[in-house]
Amino acid sequence: MTIKEFMEMIWASEKMFIVLPDGNTGFIESVRCKFGTDLEAMIEVCGELKTFSCEELFVGGAEIV
Repeated sequence: MTIKEFMEMIWASEKMFIVLPDGNTGFIESVRCKFGTDLEAMIEVCGELKTFSCEELFVGGAEIV
């Protein structure tokens, strides 16, 4: 999967589960534009909302399930 395909997929993935690079799973609450071509995702992990750069998620090997 290319970074463009990953960004398109995560943009349309609100309310879906994601396996994070550290092995934890989370629930994608929202996705928004950050800057340039990067997006930012708010992901609920263990009951806590955390912000992630989608580019870093791609590089780390995150998977949307």
